[in-house]
Amino acid sequence: MRNFLFQYIEKNMSSNKKLFFLTGDTGFNLVEGIFNKYPKRSLNVGVAEQNLVGIASGLSSDGFIPIVYAITNFIVHRSFEQTRNDLCLHKRRCIMIGTSTGYDNSTLGPTHHIVDDIGSLKNFPNLTIYSPVSRNSAIKAFKKASSYMGPSFIRLTKEDFVIKKENKNIDFFCQKKNKDKIILTHGRMAKYCSEAIENKNISLFCFNKVHPLDIKVLRNIFKNYKNITVVEDNFKSGLYNSICQLANELKYKQTIRSINSEFEFVDKVGSQLYFDKKYHLLPGQIIKKMNT
Repeated sequence: MRNFLFQYIEKNMSSNKKLFFLTGDTGFNLVEGIFNKYPKRSLNVGVAEQNLVGIASGLSSDGFIPIVYAITNFIVHRSFEQTRNDLCLHKRRCIMIGTSTGYDNSTLGPTHHIVDDIGSLKNFPNLTIYSPVSRNSAIKAFKKASSYMGPSFIRLTKEDFVIKKENKNIDFFCQKKNKDKIILTHGRMAKYCSEAIENKNISLFCFNKVHPLDIKVLRNIFKNYKNITVVEDNFKSGLYNSICQLANELKYKQTIRSINSEFEFVDKVGSQLYFDKKYHLLPGQIIKKMNT
């Protein structure tokens, strides 16, 4: 998914002279083409994420559309104040791309497990958050972020998922099967959930944009499905929290359960598969959890 998106960015920078690429010493063997072709519109600021976002804000105020690329946990947490005050407060036009989500960097320990990014960032007004489920939806998210007159965050998994019949709608991908049970998910978990419902009478709805959510879409889901399961490699403060909040505000009452990363820092190092299995995120485990 990352290679696919960066090939598009490199090509798009040729026609869109406003795009300016910034990285926090991230993206080796991925971003060299951009630096070679556009040396006057690309900059590696080093391991200095606060400065990275500050520079992006300055470029934005000067008419550029900065693309900010770094590892998700560092761009979210190290530059938290700068994202709030420099970008969101002033509604600066900026595209932040965070590489690695959930347990993509599982073997690097809890400092690199990024399962709290959505819950942290969605507190900021004016910020749009995308969690693409496929390579095509990543391109759509970038296009939408490019045209948005404010800051956007694209959380980009290392995984890749190709959807054969993908919706034209940027905000979601949907498979309708059952009028009672539905799985809501986003990002990397879309692949697992798609495998989980194969040969099962369960509907699937994948959000490419996780904040803000489309209220009309949510009303339709709440009207048609009584049993909702939210699956994400994120804390409950992510999509699950947003779904429950809107269900309450819209005065809908149904069963909404969560299959997610537990609210904890893990003192063990393991593979991505280890953590997926630990938190019941594998396809067979998802179905088993839904039936208990």
